[in-house]
Amino acid sequence: MDSRHSIHDESNYEYYPLDVAEHTLHPHEHEIVVNIYTGHAMLIDWEQRQVRADVTFLPHQLPLMLTLLDKWPSYVEYEKLIPLLIRNPQLAEQIMQCIEIARQQEPAERTTMLNVMLAPLRDTLQACHERLRSFGIAIVPVYENGYLLAPPGGEPEEQES
Repeated sequence: MDSRHSIHDESNYEYYPLDVAEHTLHPHEHEIVVNIYTGHAMLIDWEQRQVRADVTFLPHQLPLMLTLLDKWPSYVEYEKLIPLLIRNPQLAEQIMQCIEIARQQEPAERTTMLNVMLAPLRDTLQACHERLRSFGIAIVPVYENGYLLAPPGGEPEEQES
């Protein structure tokens, strides 16, 4: 299920509600607004008419964050995130092939291979996670599959090493 957007599609901004169906990161009057060109993101409380927090995502972080916000409350698979970070299509494809091979290995080797292949993605998302902390949102791994936005402490039971 994708997050719904406000009707401001022709502007420089994307609007991400934080309550969809039974999933809630913030009250319904809160929304994250992201300038898709500058990476500036704000947590806005529309009822109080105030910005609760704001951060700026770097150019290489922004496509990852827009995708995680757009797909929330679902998780986003590695295969969708890697090409957003690794702009060389052949290199991104090789990394995704290595991830698939790693998933077929014994647990110890699988963990090592995944850690190596996912290090750039994990490091970039860790920096995004630090920025999102002011919004009261965490980026959490979905065991050997991808990443998900969640409330702090809302991590899935099984996590990556």
